[in-house]
Amino acid sequence: MDTLQAKFETETWILLSLMVMILEELLSHEGCLRVVQLLLVLVCLPFCLHLYTDVLEMKLSGRFVNPRSASADIIKAVYFTGVAAFAAFVGYSEGWLLTFDLDPLMHPVQEVEVPDHTVRFFILQLGFYLQDMMFPVPTGGTDKDGSNLQYRIHHILAIVLTCACMHTGFWNLGVLVVLLHDVSNVLLYISKARYSLTNRKGGRLAFLAFAAVFFVSRLVLFPYVLFVFLKTEPWLWMENPSFVVGYCAFLVGLVPLHALWGVKIIRVLTSSKQKQ
Repeated sequence: MDTLQAKFETETWILLSLMVMILEELLSHEGCLRVVQLLLVLVCLPFCLHLYTDVLEMKLSGRFVNPRSASADIIKAVYFTGVAAFAAFVGYSEGWLLTFDLDPLMHPVQEVEVPDHTVRFFILQLGFYLQDMMFPVPTGGTDKDGSNLQYRIHHILAIVLTCACMHTGFWNLGVLVVLLHDVSNVLLYISKARYSLTNRKGGRLAFLAFAAVFFVSRLVLFPYVLFVFLKTEPWLWMENPSFVVGYCAFLVGLVPLHALWGVKIIRVLTSSKQKQ
C-alpha cells in the first residue's frame, strides 16, 4: 500500500511540475489564448480518443480475440497519421520539407515570425502527451517489461523538449523531430492492430515496414539532424547558453532510448523468424 501511495505521489508531483512548466511557457507568449487552446485539447482529445476506442471496440467485439487492444491501436494509428500529416504541412508551408534544407532549422525564429498553425501544432503535442499520462486509454495489456515506465520517460522528455523548442525559438527543428518520430508510430500501431485482429501475416508485414522506417528515421536521420544542429554550437550565440545546453542534452537523451527500442525490435524480428 505504501508503495502504491509513493508511486501516486511521485506521478502527481511529475504531472504538476509539467503543468507548471507548460503554463509558464504558454503564458510568456500571448498568455491566456494559448492556455485556453491547451485546455481545449486536454478536454476534447482524451474524450474523443476514449469515445472512438469504445465505439470501435463494440463493433469488433465477438469477432476478434482482443478487440480492446485492436481498437486502441487503430485509433492511435489514425491520430499519429494526422499528426504526421500536420507536421508535413508545417514543413511544406515553411519551405524546408521538400528540399530537406536543414539550415533554416538550425537558427531560432522570433516569436512574431512564427505562423499560427505552427503554434497550434506545438499546443497539440503538449496536450496529447500530457493527457496520455493523465488519462491513458486502457488496452487490457500488462507491463511485464517496464514498457509503461519507458513510455512515461519518453512523454516527459517530449513535453520538456516541446517547451524547450518554444522557449529557444527552434520551432522548425521541433516540427522535424516530431515528424521523424511519428511516421514510424503509424506503422507500429497498424502492425499491433493487425496482430490483435489475428491477421498475423499482415501484422508481420506491417511490423517489418515499421522496423525499416524506425531504423531509418530514428536511428539514422534523427542522429544526423542532431549532429548538424550540435555542429552549429547554438549555446555560443544564444542569450541563455546553459538552457540551450540542457535542451541539447535532452535531445541527445532520445538517442539511447531509441537504441533500446531498436534492440527490442531486433529481438522481436529474430524471435518471429525462429518461430517460422
